[in-house]
Amino acid sequence: MSNPNVELVRKIFEEMLAGNFQLYLESVTDDLSYTAIGSTAVSGTVRGREENFARYTRMLAALEGPIKLTPDNIFGEGDFVALQGHGQARTKTGQAYNNTYCLVFRFRDGKIAEVTEYLDTELVRAAFG
Repeated sequence: MSNPNVELVRKIFEEMLAGNFQLYLESVTDDLSYTAIGSTAVSGTVRGREENFARYTRMLAALEGPIKLTPDNIFGEGDFVALQGHGQARTKTGQAYNNTYCLVFRFRDGKIAEVTEYLDTELVRAAFG
């Protein structure tokens, strides 16, 4: 039997890659906690659905073109779903970056309540700082 949380994360990811953030916004709690780990420039926690979306919008504005994310593995158990993958981005100064990432989602009452992002490399420090 498939895990409905895994299927939701998979669908959210597909929609976000297509540029549609509506499903993500509908699927997270108002008091969403988003923590980035692995880069001093973005380490820490952002709370609240709208604050998280505003921060993501600001990060996109620092880039030349979209972030290209590729999910490699996705699995879940109970209220937790982990997604591993790699990404690419290019800053407006023309520098290209690659990174690997792992996103861990914690669900509460059928919605995403916590996201922890583990980053590897300087992508976020340089492009999103």
